[in-house]
Amino acid sequence: MDIIITSVVPLFSVIFVGFALGRLGKIDQASVRTLVAFVFSFAMPALIFRLMAKTDIGAIDDWPVVLAYFSAQLPIFLGGLLIGGWLFRQSMAETTIQAFGSSFSNGVVLGLPLVLGLFGEPAGVPALLIIMLDIAVFSVITLLLEIARLRERPGASPRPLIMLRDLALSVGANPLILTSVLGIVFGASALALPSAVDKTLAFLGQAGPPAGLFALGATLGQQRIAGQAKPVLAMMLMKLVLHPLLAGFVVIHLFELDPVAVSVALLFAACPVGANVYVFAVQYRAAMETSATAILLSTAIAAFTLSGLALLLSGGEG
Repeated sequence: MDIIITSVVPLFSVIFVGFALGRLGKIDQASVRTLVAFVFSFAMPALIFRLMAKTDIGAIDDWPVVLAYFSAQLPIFLGGLLIGGWLFRQSMAETTIQAFGSSFSNGVVLGLPLVLGLFGEPAGVPALLIIMLDIAVFSVITLLLEIARLRERPGASPRPLIMLRDLALSVGANPLILTSVLGIVFGASALALPSAVDKTLAFLGQAGPPAGLFALGATLGQQRIAGQAKPVLAMMLMKLVLHPLLAGFVVIHLFELDPVAVSVALLFAACPVGANVYVFAVQYRAAMETSATAILLSTAIAAFTLSGLALLLSGGEG
């Protein structure tokens, strides 16, 4: 039980503080946007770059975790597309958001600090590999939403080359992608980070997880609980129940992964709906209230489900 108190409770406590301040109006949207920009443009990139730069890429044997995680994530995503398009008769954009929320975890803000707190730096590499997979998935989501937006424009015809160019630019400009690639390249060079640089990155990176969790809570606190009940319930069941169950079957029975990689994959799959789902929903004006509600409720429920899973994976130590 001690491991829950020391590793899980603090994460959700920070989310709760941010939520309370956001709900009470003690922090405005402009301040939250500034904090989010700091987290995703500076603090988390520093953390990710340092972890990858200090890792011997040639010695990484966790690559199968990417295929294992994707093998569970893809069926959930396709199931979300089927539910949104066939069962709920949603538009293409809304269906994409439904599938995105059903299969995408809050990995950067919640999953990464959670597994680092539970298992230390050995969990960093498999966690970052899964995060890189999710970032790659962003490009597919962006492409689907851009196609949906073009289809909704009267008389508009898709321009594939321009779309692919814009997609490549947006993916290439993503700070998390850039720092991951640069960190891998630096790690492969076998060079050591200068002490001053290492300490600066460590200092800056330490601010990422708590600031990100606080910003998540504040953002959720500023959202109203609304949206269609059935799509919200379906998204939450897919994310909190089916995704971790399928991931558990895949990583345990279909792949040979080390115990830390198995635990990381399971915990990432059990994380609540990712905050970026709402960001995409707002940007493309699709299923905004549904995604916000699903993120809020799934995060509240995950405080208990993740605690139970973490206790199980830790063997009940403490």
